[in-house]
Amino acid sequence: MIIKSGTLVLVADGRKMLLLQNVGSATSPALATLAEEEADNPSTHEQGSDRPGRTQSRVGPRRSSYADTDWQAQGEELFARHTADVLESVVEQEPDAEIVVIAAPQTLGKLRGQYGGQTARRLKCEIAKDLAGQSSAALASAAIIEAIEAHEPA
Repeated sequence: MIIKSGTLVLVADGRKMLLLQNVGSATSPALATLAEEEADNPSTHEQGSDRPGRTQSRVGPRRSSYADTDWQAQGEELFARHTADVLESVVEQEPDAEIVVIAAPQTLGKLRGQYGGQTARRLKCEIAKDLAGQSSAALASAAIIEAIEAHEPA
């Protein structure tokens, strides 16, 4: 797939967001960083260790337990909402920009429910791939461009 100049590229997972823009041409893309954030969201067992709640049945000796809260999943949901808000605010400033979203599959599912109106209208494609954890900017940029070029729209 080819992305034209000015296209916004969001790369995200449950903890990290990278918002880029193609400042190159359609044939030779070059990605510039517009925003980068990382959430401090440790695993659930590091955030709390309380036992799940229990309840006694009114009739008989049966007892039931409540599921333990998944604090990490809640943190990822909040981060997806924040990421969608950041994307929407940048999209409002870039009236002609198309949008490409590359995210880990679970994050992509959480983002879809959070897109604003402008984002939903200009979304060119979504790629379910986890590229947010790349260590260096040059490596990340090359991997992102490779993933976009290899993507075949449905």
